Formats: sequence, structure tokens, C-alpha cells
Amino acid sequence: METTNKNIKLKPSGIEWIGDVPEDWGNVHIKCTAACKDGFFIDGDWIESKDLAGDSGSIRYLTSGNVGVINYKEQGDGYITEDKFKELSCTEVLPGDILISRLNEPIGRACIVPYLGQRIVCAVDNVIFRPDSSLYDRRYLVYQMNCKAYSDYTNCLARGTGMHRISRGMLGQISILVPPLAVQTRIATYLDTKCSQIDDLVQARESQIMLLRELKQTIITDAVTGKTDCRNLPNNTERTTKPSGIEWIGDVPEDWEVKKIKFVGTICSGDSISNNEIMDEGNYEVYGGNGLCGYAEKYNVSDDKIIIGRVGALCGNIHISKGKRFITDNALIFSITDGTKIDFLSYLMVIADFNKLNTSSAQPLITGSKVMNVKIPLPSLSEQTAIATYLDKKCAEIDNVIAEVEHQIDLLKEYKQSVITEAVTGRAGIV
Repeated sequence: METTNKNIKLKPSGIEWIGDVPEDWGNVHIKCTAACKDGFFIDGDWIESKDLAGDSGSIRYLTSGNVGVINYKEQGDGYITEDKFKELSCTEVLPGDILISRLNEPIGRACIVPYLGQRIVCAVDNVIFRPDSSLYDRRYLVYQMNCKAYSDYTNCLARGTGMHRISRGMLGQISILVPPLAVQTRIATYLDTKCSQIDDLVQARESQIMLLRELKQTIITDAVTGKTDCRNLPNNTERTTKPSGIEWIGDVPEDWEVKKIKFVGTICSGDSISNNEIMDEGNYEVYGGNGLCGYAEKYNVSDDKIIIGRVGALCGNIHISKGKRFITDNALIFSITDGTKIDFLSYLMVIADFNKLNTSSAQPLITGSKVMNVKIPLPSLSEQTAIATYLDKKCAEIDNVIAEVEHQIDLLKEYKQSVITEAVTGRAGIV
């Protein structure tokens, strides 16, 4: 158990982003913590996509995406061969090394590399950091390099006209706090326990959100396919059904029509717009495949439309645009022509999973012609209205719960940052 003392004498830390610290704490430039025989503070290797070998490689290639806040993130499947490792004179990353990301916020975030069961190299946008273990607890260093004040500071130091980076030289010159090694270890052990407890709470709430979203999807599916009768008729009896002929729907009420989307409306692509035309404020909202993305001084559509994401991770995303809007070219614009209710149709499109229409193995892409040939079930206009009204209410209830749980997650993450900052700057009184 950690030992705490709230009556510790303080002194100025000499580090602008920290303030006062316990008087027996020092500070050191990050790169100097690696000043030992086995120490490292070097960039990863310049490995290009042409150098990757896929499944035929035996050495795992990590990028800045694998560097999470405090914890390693398992993602990606890049490999290089032993021959490429030798050709490029790569540096091997060892389990227990610290990786520091020079790219993508929070810039300067760090994690300890776990044992992955294979040899490892990493991208040049990571720093391989191997501090002197006789003086520094790596867990303590990682916690300090992930506290909010440190991240705010490193983000301000980042440079670049496009994607911001911090240079290894500048990163190495940043000063960090160094309490006695025994105190470092006690702080790290304390934070391991506290952060694990908070992470468990966050994970439980994230699981809750996943279940709520699955419930929402089920409610929508049952309503727009006639499994839930939303007509509010007295003495409802079980409805007679018929095969829809649509694999992902199954049976539908016998009085519903089944037709291709092309008989309901028209579709076209949005228009291109440059990034410097998209602003934080403006007269007209700008929508893309992922919804609202800013404002502009021009518009290309008016009246109610359905926006369908058509490229990349946005494929199949559904949004309703009402009024004057600019729709970007990463989305398709669907206009209803036969009187079908837009709210009902948008709910139906949500569960149609247009992403499966992807026609590219590289950059995911769906075309308007593919969308227009999808078959959908259509009830009467009055029942469409009843279904949309029912779903508006049900989905709003679930969305409100999700928003509250997301707020709880944000508070937990803020609390975690507070716990880390208090501990690694000496304010928690751990001695």
C-alpha cells in the first residue's frame, strides 16, 4: 500500500507546466534518462508500405496507432521480412521498451510495449525509449508522459502545415519530474491499481452503450419490417404475412409492397468543397457521409434529403438533411419522388446495411446504382408515419440514456487524468 503525507515541503519544480513539487524531487530532460549502456532514445525506422510483406513477414511492424494513452493498442497487421530488417538496418523493439508517438493527438503519448510473441520494429513517427532501469521506473515515466498537463504542453510544441508532429530532438529536451526511485515505484503501483479500477468502470459503461445500440437496432428493424405493429389499432390480432423476397428481412405484412429503391426516388453524388471553405460558423450547414462537418457560405441542395455515406469508413451511414445544406462528395444525396415518408425511409436505410454494397477491395466505395437496386418493404403512408413516430420516441429514449452514459464515461476519464496528474506531480502525497 502507498504511503501518503499531506505535509510534504514543496519547492518550485523548474518545469513550467507543473508548478511546485516535493523538495526531494528533481527533474531531467527525457533523453537523459536513457544515458546508460543499454539506453535508447531514437526514432523508429523509415519503413514504407512497399517494404511490408503481409503474412509472409516474420517481424511485426508497429505504427503510432499502436501507441495508446498509457496502454498499448492492438491494431494493424503489418510485417517485414528478416531480409528487409537487415537491408534497412532496423532497430528491434523489445518488450518493456517505451514507445512515444510523435504524431496525432495527444502528441507525446507513451506506452510500454508488451510481449507480443514475435520480434518487433516500429515506424519512424515513434520514438523507441529505453530508460536506465536503475534510476527510473518505466511505469512512472509513462504515467507522467500521459498526464493532461504534459500532453497540453507537447501538443503546443508540435509543428507542421498538415499533420502536426513533434521532433525527437524537441521531445528529448522536455523536462520531466524525477522523485526517488522507490517513490516512483510506489506512485506507479498506486496508479496501476487506481487506473485499472477506473478502466473497469469505463469498460462496463462502454459495454452498456453497445447493448443499448444493439437494442436500438433491433427496435428499428422490428418496426420497419412489420414485426412490431405500430398502428395502434384496437384489438390488434396477429397480422398475415408473406415472404418479402429480401434475404435480410424475411416475412413482411401481407399488405406491404416490396419495390426497388429506384422506384421511390432519385440519387446523385454531392459536390466537392475545399477544406478552407468549411468554417466553424456560416449561413449553411455542410454535411458529409458522417453528418454535420461545418458551415459554408453556399449550398447545393434544399428541401429534405437523405444523405448516404459512400466512401471509406463512412459507407452506408445515413442522415437526414432538412432545408438548405451543402452536401459533400463523400456522400450520396437521395431525393424522394413518390411521396414515401422521409423519416420512415431513413430508418429503413439505417438497417439496410448499404456497406455490404462496397465494390472496392481497397478504398471502400458504394455507388448510387447499387443503392437504387436494393429492394425495400413499404407499408401504406399512414403506417409509415405511425412507424416513424414510434421510432422517434423509442430512439430518443435510448439516445438520451446513451448520452448520459457517455457523460459518465467522460467524467471517469477526467477523474482518471486528475488522479494521474496528482500522483506524478507529487500532489497526492505518496512518499
